[in-house]
Amino acid sequence: MSKIPFEISDYIKDHFREGCLSEIKKEKTESGHLKYKVKVYEDQLIHLLDFNEKGHLVKSEERPVYDEDYFEGMFYGNKEE
Repeated sequence: MSKIPFEISDYIKDHFREGCLSEIKKEKTESGHLKYKVKVYEDQLIHLLDFNEKGHLVKSEERPVYDEDYFEGMFYGNKEE
């Protein structure tokens, strides 16, 4: 995994102490700047966070968690048919 700005990990640590970090994606914007998209599960919510290349939060949204969000159709090796 490539490095992320310290401010992002510090924000996650401070705001989601009981949460489960699901993913961090690094993307380039149309203008060529980096942005980081973070997904955290906490308190039956999915927190979708966008950070700029300096690690500052620029967007935050929440949505409820559903079972398929956790398991994406697979659980303990059982595949949907």
